[in-house]
Amino acid sequence: MLNHFNMLMDVGPAIIYNVPGRTAQDITQDIVYELADHKNFIGMKECKGHERISEYAKKGIISWSGNDDECHDSRWMHGGHGVISVTSNVLPGVMRKLMDT
Repeated sequence: MLNHFNMLMDVGPAIIYNVPGRTAQDITQDIVYELADHKNFIGMKECKGHERISEYAKKGIISWSGNDDECHDSRWMHGGHGVISVTSNVLPGVMRKLMDT
């Protein structure tokens, strides 16, 4: 997995998307910590929840919630940087209002 992501980031900047519920594969913290050293690593879209986002925030790794139902608290209580959201494609104003409150 490290080789795969490093080869992709050699081509250009990347946000790594961890969504184990859909892929049956978790990109674990130890892998992310290594990837974070790459010059083209932008951050994580993380779907493992608040605990993972908090861990990344403590390490200075930018992360966005990938869970619409957790995005507000991930941003305001756990150190996330916002959300990369499905709902925001349909209701951008509503999601913006949610995230700003």
